[in-house]
Amino acid sequence: MTLRDFSLMLVVCLLWAAHTVVSKIVVSDMAIPPLFYAAIRYGIVAMLALPWLLPMPRPTWRILLVGS
Repeated sequence: MTLRDFSLMLVVCLLWAAHTVVSKIVVSDMAIPPLFYAAIRYGIVAMLALPWLLPMPRPTWRILLVGS
């Protein structure tokens, strides 16, 4: 494992841990419904992941079936 791989793994772990704290604050202190917060979170992640998903491999129906 290279230093770059280890650094990326560390950043992902830190973001995941920070997300737990942010989720607790948003849902309990800001009184935002958990399902609404989850929908917004998944929408943001989908938009950020979109460059890695395009161009979509063929056949599209298999990719959508596995993804769902």
